[in-house]
Amino acid sequence: MNLNIERYGKGEKIVFIHGSGLNTNIWHKQRDYLSSFFEVILIDLPGHGNSPGNGCDSVEGYRDAIFNAIKESKLEGCYMVGHSLGGAIALSFAISYPQVLKGLILIATGAKLKVFPQILEG
Repeated sequence: MNLNIERYGKGEKIVFIHGSGLNTNIWHKQRDYLSSFFEVILIDLPGHGNSPGNGCDSVEGYRDAIFNAIKESKLEGCYMVGHSLGGAIALSFAISYPQVLKGLILIATGAKLKVFPQILEG
């Protein structure tokens, strides 16, 4: 599955992973500021934004989709930023593929995320 990947700027690579139901647009302020110093990489999760297909049914499914996208795009040696579900994905990614990352930045997230059943039904 080819995920939507947007790249801005030059320098060390920072990959941004958004939360559930969101897309790369949530990172516009980070993109605008940080792309003067770094290469900012924004990825839409499967079934989100401009990425095709359906969403995954597990954090691990998203993690592996992100891993494949990073590998195919030769983005190893990057920093990863994750927000909410994106943070859970980033944590799982760091545990499973530590050799790919230089560092991890987590925003409003945790290893376990409780979700209201009504959100999942939507």
